Amino acid sequence: FFHKLPELEPGYRVEDDVKIRVISKDVLDELFYDYFNSEDDKHKQFIAFLDDYSNGRNFDDIKKKIIALHGDIRNIPKYDDVIHGIIQEYKGIKSSNDLDKYLRSKNNVANYYETILEKKNAKAKKNQNNKTEQNIDEFQLTLNTILHAAFMLELVLDFDRRVQIAKTEAGVIDFADIEHFAIQLIEDKNVADFYSKKFDYIFIDEYQDTSAIQEYFISKISRKSSLFMVGDIKQSIYRFRNAEPQIFKGKYDEFISEKDAVSESGGLD
Repeated sequence: FFHKLPELEPGYRVEDDVKIRVISKDVLDELFYDYFNSEDDKHKQFIAFLDDYSNGRNFDDIKKKIIALHGDIRNIPKYDDVIHGIIQEYKGIKSSNDLDKYLRSKNNVANYYETILEKKNAKAKKNQNNKTEQNIDEFQLTLNTILHAAFMLELVLDFDRRVQIAKTEAGVIDFADIEHFAIQLIEDKNVADFYSKKFDYIFIDEYQDTSAIQEYFISKISRKSSLFMVGDIKQSIYRFRNAEPQIFKGKYDEFISEKDAVSESGGLD
Protein backbone atom coordinates (compact mmCIF):
# COMPACT_ATOMS: atom_id res chain seq x y z
CA PHE A 1 0.00 0.00 0.00
CA PHE A 2 2.98 2.34 0.05
CA HIS A 3 2.07 3.50 -3.45
CA LYS A 4 -0.66 5.45 -1.63
CA LEU A 5 2.06 7.65 -0.10
CA PRO A 6 3.16 9.91 -2.97
CA GLU A 7 5.38 11.98 -0.65
CA LEU A 8 7.56 8.92 0.05
CA GLU A 9 10.20 8.80 -2.68
CA PRO A 10 11.77 5.51 -3.87
CA GLY A 11 15.24 5.00 -2.45
CA TYR A 12 14.59 6.59 0.92
CA ARG A 13 16.48 5.22 3.90
CA VAL A 14 15.72 5.08 7.61
CA GLU A 15 18.27 7.34 9.25
CA ASP A 16 19.68 7.12 12.77
CA ASP A 17 18.92 9.63 15.52
CA VAL A 18 22.30 11.37 15.20
CA LYS A 19 21.69 12.37 11.58
CA ILE A 20 18.10 13.42 12.33
CA ARG A 21 19.31 15.63 15.20
CA VAL A 22 21.81 17.34 12.87
CA ILE A 23 19.05 18.00 10.32
CA SER A 24 16.73 19.29 13.07
CA LYS A 25 19.37 21.66 14.47
CA ASP A 26 20.10 23.14 11.05
CA VAL A 27 16.38 23.57 10.35
CA LEU A 28 15.76 25.24 13.72
CA ASP A 29 18.65 27.67 13.20
CA GLU A 30 17.19 28.54 9.81
CA LEU A 31 13.72 29.00 11.32
CA PHE A 32 15.05 31.45 13.93
CA TYR A 33 16.96 33.36 11.25
CA ASP A 34 13.85 33.66 9.09
CA TYR A 35 11.66 34.87 11.97
CA PHE A 36 14.28 37.39 13.10
CA ASN A 37 14.55 38.84 9.62
CA SER A 38 10.89 38.78 8.61
CA GLU A 39 8.89 42.00 8.45
CA ASP A 40 5.42 40.74 9.25
CA ASP A 41 3.35 40.30 12.41
CA LYS A 42 5.03 36.98 13.18
CA HIS A 43 8.30 38.83 13.67
CA LYS A 44 6.69 40.95 16.40
CA GLN A 45 5.15 37.86 18.01
CA PHE A 46 8.49 36.09 17.84
CA ILE A 47 10.38 38.93 19.53
CA ALA A 48 7.72 39.26 22.25
CA PHE A 49 7.83 35.50 22.80
CA LEU A 50 11.63 35.50 23.13
CA ASP A 51 11.53 38.49 25.49
CA ASP A 52 9.37 36.49 27.89
CA TYR A 53 10.87 33.01 27.48
CA SER A 54 14.59 33.43 26.81
CA ASN A 55 17.42 34.78 28.96
CA GLY A 56 18.27 37.48 26.42
CA ARG A 57 21.81 36.23 25.79
CA ASN A 58 21.19 33.08 23.77
CA PHE A 59 18.25 30.99 22.72
CA ASP A 60 19.54 27.51 23.46
CA ASP A 61 16.94 26.81 26.15
CA ILE A 62 13.96 27.82 24.03
CA LYS A 63 15.34 25.82 21.09
CA LYS A 64 15.60 22.76 23.33
CA LYS A 65 11.98 23.29 24.39
CA ILE A 66 10.83 23.49 20.78
CA ILE A 67 12.64 20.25 19.92
CA ALA A 68 11.31 18.55 23.07
CA LEU A 69 7.75 19.68 22.39
CA HIS A 70 8.08 18.57 18.78
CA GLY A 71 9.06 15.12 20.01
CA ASP A 72 6.07 15.07 22.35
CA ILE A 73 3.48 15.98 19.75
CA ARG A 74 4.89 13.43 17.32
CA ASN A 75 3.67 10.80 19.77
CA ILE A 76 0.08 11.81 19.02
CA PRO A 77 -1.86 10.19 16.15
CA LYS A 78 -2.77 12.81 13.52
CA TYR A 79 -0.92 15.38 15.62
CA ASP A 80 -1.23 18.16 13.05
CA ASP A 81 -5.01 18.22 13.41
CA VAL A 82 -4.81 17.94 17.20
CA ILE A 83 -2.34 20.80 17.61
CA HIS A 84 -4.20 23.07 15.20
CA GLY A 85 -7.31 22.42 17.30
CA ILE A 86 -5.49 23.39 20.50
CA ILE A 87 -4.17 26.56 18.88
CA GLN A 88 -7.67 27.57 17.84
CA GLU A 89 -8.94 26.90 21.37
CA TYR A 90 -6.21 29.11 22.82
CA LYS A 91 -6.92 31.92 20.39
CA GLY A 92 -10.62 31.70 21.23
CA ILE A 93 -9.97 32.68 24.85
CA LYS A 94 -10.80 36.37 25.14
CA SER A 95 -12.11 36.70 28.71
CA SER A 96 -11.79 35.13 32.15
CA ASN A 97 -15.10 33.32 31.52
CA ASP A 98 -13.64 31.83 28.33
CA LEU A 99 -10.60 30.68 30.34
CA ASP A 100 -12.72 29.07 33.06
CA LYS A 101 -14.82 27.29 30.45
CA TYR A 102 -11.71 26.02 28.68
CA LEU A 103 -10.09 24.76 31.87
CA ARG A 104 -13.27 22.90 32.81
CA SER A 105 -13.59 21.21 29.41
CA LYS A 106 -9.95 20.54 28.49
CA ASN A 107 -8.95 16.96 27.69
CA ASN A 108 -5.20 16.95 28.53
CA VAL A 109 -4.12 15.19 25.31
CA ALA A 110 -0.85 17.01 24.76
CA ASN A 111 -0.92 20.45 26.36
CA TYR A 112 2.53 21.74 27.19
CA TYR A 113 1.19 24.71 29.13
CA GLU A 114 -1.75 23.29 31.12
CA THR A 115 0.10 23.49 34.46
CA ILE A 116 1.10 27.09 33.87
CA LEU A 117 -2.44 28.06 32.91
CA GLU A 118 -3.95 26.30 35.91
CA LYS A 119 -1.51 27.92 38.34
CA LYS A 120 -2.13 31.37 36.94
CA ASN A 121 -5.88 30.83 36.93
CA ALA A 122 -5.80 29.58 40.52
CA LYS A 123 -3.77 32.59 41.57
CA ALA A 124 -6.26 34.90 39.87
CA LYS A 125 -9.13 33.25 41.73
CA LYS A 126 -7.35 33.81 45.08
CA ASN A 127 -7.17 37.50 44.28
CA GLN A 128 -10.80 37.78 43.24
CA ASN A 129 -11.68 39.78 46.36
CA ASN A 130 -8.94 42.32 45.65
CA LYS A 131 -9.24 45.35 43.44
CA THR A 132 -10.77 44.81 40.02
CA GLU A 133 -7.67 46.27 38.41
CA GLN A 134 -5.51 43.60 40.03
CA ASN A 135 -7.79 40.87 38.69
CA ILE A 136 -7.67 42.35 35.20
CA ASP A 137 -3.85 42.42 35.36
CA GLU A 138 -3.78 38.82 36.56
CA PHE A 139 -6.01 37.67 33.73
CA GLN A 140 -3.91 39.63 31.26
CA LEU A 141 -0.83 37.76 32.44
CA THR A 142 -2.69 34.50 31.92
CA LEU A 143 -3.93 35.61 28.49
CA ASN A 144 -0.37 36.53 27.49
CA THR A 145 0.75 33.05 28.54
CA ILE A 146 -2.03 31.51 26.42
CA LEU A 147 -1.07 33.58 23.39
CA HIS A 148 2.58 32.64 23.84
CA ALA A 149 1.54 28.98 24.14
CA ALA A 150 -0.39 29.26 20.88
CA PHE A 151 2.58 30.90 19.19
CA MET A 152 4.92 28.23 20.58
CA LEU A 153 2.73 25.53 19.05
CA GLU A 154 2.67 27.40 15.73
CA LEU A 155 6.47 27.55 15.85
CA VAL A 156 6.62 23.81 16.48
CA LEU A 157 4.29 23.05 13.55
CA ASP A 158 6.35 25.31 11.28
CA PHE A 159 9.49 23.54 12.51
CA ASP A 160 7.85 20.18 11.81
CA ARG A 161 6.92 21.23 8.27
CA ARG A 162 10.47 22.40 7.56
CA VAL A 163 12.03 19.26 9.05
CA GLN A 164 9.86 17.06 6.86
CA ILE A 165 10.95 19.02 3.77
CA ALA A 166 14.62 18.74 4.80
CA LYS A 167 14.32 14.99 5.36
CA THR A 168 12.60 14.54 2.00
CA GLU A 169 15.39 16.45 0.27
CA ALA A 170 17.96 14.27 2.06
CA GLY A 171 16.04 11.11 1.16
CA VAL A 172 15.71 10.01 4.79
CA ILE A 173 12.97 9.20 7.28
CA ASP A 174 13.00 8.31 10.99
CA PHE A 175 11.06 5.76 13.01
CA ALA A 176 8.35 8.26 13.93
CA ASP A 177 7.80 8.88 10.20
CA ILE A 178 7.17 5.16 9.71
CA GLU A 179 4.55 5.26 12.47
CA HIS A 180 2.78 8.25 10.98
CA PHE A 181 2.92 6.82 7.45
CA ALA A 182 1.21 3.73 8.86
CA ILE A 183 -1.47 5.92 10.49
CA GLN A 184 -1.92 7.80 7.22
CA LEU A 185 -2.40 4.55 5.33
CA ILE A 186 -4.78 3.05 7.85
CA GLU A 187 -7.05 6.08 7.58
CA ASP A 188 -7.97 4.69 4.17
CA LYS A 189 -10.98 2.47 4.89
CA ASN A 190 -9.95 -0.04 2.21
CA VAL A 191 -6.55 -0.47 3.84
CA ALA A 192 -8.04 -0.77 7.33
CA ASP A 193 -10.61 -3.34 6.14
CA PHE A 194 -7.89 -5.35 4.38
CA TYR A 195 -5.88 -5.80 7.57
CA SER A 196 -8.94 -6.22 9.76
CA LYS A 197 -9.96 -9.21 7.63
CA LYS A 198 -6.38 -10.46 7.26
CA PHE A 199 -5.90 -11.09 10.99
CA ASP A 200 -8.35 -13.38 12.75
CA TYR A 201 -6.82 -12.55 16.11
CA ILE A 202 -4.44 -9.91 17.39
CA PHE A 203 -2.45 -10.67 20.53
CA ILE A 204 -0.69 -7.88 22.43
CA ASP A 205 1.82 -8.65 25.16
CA GLU A 206 3.10 -6.03 27.64
CA TYR A 207 0.02 -3.93 26.93
CA GLN A 208 0.93 -1.53 29.75
CA ASP A 209 3.73 -0.21 27.51
CA THR A 210 1.51 0.64 24.54
CA SER A 211 1.85 4.13 23.05
CA ALA A 212 -0.98 6.34 21.81
CA ILE A 213 0.03 5.78 18.19
CA GLN A 214 0.15 2.01 18.63
CA GLU A 215 -3.25 2.03 20.33
CA TYR A 216 -4.76 4.11 17.53
CA PHE A 217 -3.32 1.81 14.87
CA ILE A 218 -4.57 -1.30 16.64
CA SER A 219 -8.04 0.19 17.01
CA LYS A 220 -8.22 0.68 13.25
CA ILE A 221 -7.35 -2.89 12.25
CA SER A 222 -8.97 -4.91 15.03
CA ARG A 223 -12.42 -6.06 15.95
CA LYS A 224 -13.37 -6.18 19.60
CA SER A 225 -13.81 -9.95 19.48
CA SER A 226 -10.41 -10.44 17.82
CA LEU A 227 -8.27 -8.49 20.29
CA PHE A 228 -6.46 -10.06 23.24
CA MET A 229 -4.26 -8.00 25.57
CA VAL A 230 -1.96 -9.08 28.40
CA GLY A 231 -0.16 -6.72 30.74
CA ASP A 232 0.53 -5.51 34.26
CA ILE A 233 0.41 -1.76 34.86
CA LYS A 234 2.85 -2.12 37.78
CA GLN A 235 5.49 -3.32 35.30
CA SER A 236 5.30 -0.29 32.99
CA ILE A 237 8.91 0.86 32.54
CA TYR A 238 8.97 2.36 29.07
CA ARG A 239 7.61 5.87 29.56
CA PHE A 240 10.84 7.13 27.98
CA ARG A 241 9.74 5.25 24.83
CA ASN A 242 6.32 6.91 24.84
CA ALA A 243 4.49 4.14 26.70
CA GLU A 244 1.24 5.40 28.21
CA PRO A 245 0.10 3.09 31.04
CA GLN A 246 -3.13 5.09 31.33
CA ILE A 247 -4.22 3.36 28.11
CA PHE A 248 -4.04 0.05 29.96
CA LYS A 249 -5.86 1.57 32.96
CA GLY A 250 -8.63 2.93 30.74
CA LYS A 251 -9.12 -0.40 29.00
CA TYR A 252 -9.10 -2.26 32.32
CA ASP A 253 -11.74 0.08 33.77
CA GLU A 254 -13.85 -0.32 30.62
CA PHE A 255 -13.79 -4.10 30.85
CA ILE A 256 -14.56 -4.05 34.58
CA SER A 257 -17.60 -1.85 33.91
CA GLU A 258 -18.81 -4.22 31.18
CA LYS A 259 -18.25 -7.23 33.44
CA ASP A 260 -20.24 -5.59 36.25
CA ALA A 261 -23.04 -4.70 33.82
CA VAL A 262 -23.24 -8.31 32.63
CA SER A 263 -23.28 -9.57 36.23
CA GLU A 264 -26.05 -7.18 37.19
CA SER A 265 -28.15 -8.29 34.24
CA GLY A 266 -27.85 -11.93 35.24
CA GLY A 267 -25.26 -12.94 32.65
CA LEU A 268 -25.37 -13.41 28.91
CA ASP A 269 -28.45 -14.85 27.21
